[in-house]
Amino acid sequence: MPMEPKESESDTAADAFVCINCDSPSSSIYQEYSKDVIRITECKKCGEIVDKYVEYDIVLVIMDLTLQYISAYRHLLINTKFKLLNDPVFGQTFASP
Repeated sequence: MPMEPKESESDTAADAFVCINCDSPSSSIYQEYSKDVIRITECKKCGEIVDKYVEYDIVLVIMDLTLQYISAYRHLLINTKFKLLNDPVFGQTFASP
């Protein structure tokens, strides 16, 4: 019996992400089949992986941002969902991925 995939990032909005290569909309970055099994989504337009930075260490993403790769900026600004955290001690709000 085949496993049913779950959508990535728990977003139900269609086309909530973009391909970092060609900027075409995508409904998911990866599909989660079980706790340990995921499959990276391929772009329907260009055939490349929608967001390769999902698998990358943050240091490599920062290096690509420093080198001003547009794909790294698309990953950070469009495909990464931030949560706001409130600090009860200082009363400040911080962004967290």
